[in-house]
Amino acid sequence: MIGFELAPIHGIGAVAGLALLYQSYRLVAARKGSVFEFLLWAGFGIGLLAISVGSALKSVDLLDALEGTLSALGFGPGTDSIFFVSNLLLLFVVFYTYVQLVESRRRLSDLNQELALLRYDFEQRTDDED
Repeated sequence: MIGFELAPIHGIGAVAGLALLYQSYRLVAARKGSVFEFLLWAGFGIGLLAISVGSALKSVDLLDALEGTLSALGFGPGTDSIFFVSNLLLLFVVFYTYVQLVESRRRLSDLNQELALLRYDFEQRTDDED
């Protein structure tokens, strides 16, 4: 029989994981996000949901399985490897956010230049009409 121990943090994690999956679905349905953004949100949602449900199940030792997988990849034993991988993922998200910010600033600068040219053109036309 499968033992199940539901702590409040498991419920919070499951709800947050489902919210991230819903967010990825909304991005695809509204055609607002790229494939990368969909994979990012969906990956975090599935990961959070798997960790929340997996740690609530008593018959599945999810952390030992994760540590075994990380040690097979060459990481050290213990929770330090999980901490290291989570920090790498956070750095990846920060880098992605930075790239998006730089791109947004570039687009804003281009739009400001275009607006200035349109205003100048409009002023020239109104001066010519007088």
